[in-house]
Amino acid sequence: NFLPATLKGQVTDARTGKPVAGVHLFIVHGEEEVFSSAKGEFHLKTWSALPAVITVEHKLYKAQQFRVENETDRISILLTPLN
Repeated sequence: NFLPATLKGQVTDARTGKPVAGVHLFIVHGEEEVFSSAKGEFHLKTWSALPAVITVEHKLYKAQQFRVENETDRISILLTPLN
């Protein structure tokens, strides 16, 4: 595949269901990164071969990693607050 994969979705708080802004999402074995918008949405273009591992970090939530097998329509990420 000679085109980048576009991974898109939304990050929400697991307790409240509200969008989380400023979440850092990045490919573990690559240089692609993005921050979620005020609506918790993200669009991450990657040249890395899929499947890929994405790390999700925010100072108020537990960090997590997940594996993306292919380009899907929408990825939903639930973050658990630290407190």
